[in-house]
Amino acid sequence: MRFKALPQGVLDKDGIVSGFLYFEKVDSDAGRVDFIYELTNAVTGEDRGKIIIPYLVR
Repeated sequence: MRFKALPQGVLDKDGIVSGFLYFEKVDSDAGRVDFIYELTNAVTGEDRGKIIIPYLVR
């Protein structure tokens, strides 16, 4: 499964990547955890946006 994990790094222009994200175990009393991914232009350092995915812990 680790071979299918997303690699760390910078994509080429118009590049595509696919794979899985793996997380550490979350305590069941956490209730909710947000995965936040901040997009940055690797050349200029400009912020390009943010992806937020909520995860409900049961």
